[in-house]
Amino acid sequence: MRRFPQELVDLVIDVVGATADNTDIGTCGLICRQWLPRTRRHLFSGIDLSNADPASIQEFLDLVDASCTPILPLVKSLNMCLVNGPFTEAHMARLNDCHAVSELHIDSPPHISGECTTPVEDLSFQCWLQTHIPQFGAACLSLARFELVLGSDMPLRILVDVISSLPSLTHLRICGEESYGLLASDAVPATDTLPPNLHTLDMSLRRGTNLFFEWLLSCDKTLVLTSLTLGGRANGAPIWPIEAYLKRVGTEIEALTISYWADGLKATYAFEDHVLTFTNKLVHLSLARQYPHFLGTRLAHPASSHLARISIEVRPVPDHILAELSSLNTILGTSQYRALRHISFTDEVSKEPFNIAQLRAVMPQANQRGILN
Repeated sequence: MRRFPQELVDLVIDVVGATADNTDIGTCGLICRQWLPRTRRHLFSGIDLSNADPASIQEFLDLVDASCTPILPLVKSLNMCLVNGPFTEAHMARLNDCHAVSELHIDSPPHISGECTTPVEDLSFQCWLQTHIPQFGAACLSLARFELVLGSDMPLRILVDVISSLPSLTHLRICGEESYGLLASDAVPATDTLPPNLHTLDMSLRRGTNLFFEWLLSCDKTLVLTSLTLGGRANGAPIWPIEAYLKRVGTEIEALTISYWADGLKATYAFEDHVLTFTNKLVHLSLARQYPHFLGTRLAHPASSHLARISIEVRPVPDHILAELSSLNTILGTSQYRALRHISFTDEVSKEPFNIAQLRAVMPQANQRGILN
């Protein structure tokens, strides 16, 4: 093995490390000492920690202590699953040494109280979040992606404080398990400390989405998004803050995924239609819960002539789906869709793609353009 330049060996290890199976890359680390450093870059680039078994975190830190080479600086992606409440202060003090983390994912503790008041467990997590995430933001200048899965309701102010403490953020994902989301907070201040490079937002909450966008409207500096994924439900809350925000910045959005239920099918489709009129630079569009017989009208006059990829989740209508989709054949052939390179249809229930042969039969012009492949 000494006849091979280390650069070539590193390339081989990188190829092995790019696979999903960690077994092979682990074997590479056992070959010889020269292979170990490069191997460890892959082995420890992504770490999943959970306190479902409280001993597991300490076992990982014991491995860190026993290693002859530093491990924590190799971590690029850190996933913390707080099944049994926040990680201890001692454990967090050690994990703060992960200075190269670029992706941070947190699964918050599940809500375990049926009381109307906020349980102690939820308050403990919120305090933990406000304390430790800003520390990551200050120590990890490469922290670009932050994902938070809510297992209970959270006051908007907590989320605002966390976002404002992550200056390098480019991607933000906030979603709520079950019926959870954001709660109104007293005196949530407008801020001029939004991450300057934040351009991608993925938000799927069962409540409080309007509160977040209303806060964005109040900020001193407008957050301009190029990619937006919007899911969840309005649950009776007003949707005007979302529409008002998208009317302001929609001209810069290039990728849009909508699966937001605005209290009734009519209201939902009206909301989507408004959003589509604001986004005249869209390149990628994904729509959910679409009835086939409405698609012709909804896609007849898109605001954007740059659409290159469209994905549609269709609600099943027995024996009529394909016939209804045939009306799109002519629409997709107009000059408004000259940039379109791909369109796909998925069944809402099964999540399976439609039979491509049947689609080609009812949409011959689209098939001739090769956009159904």
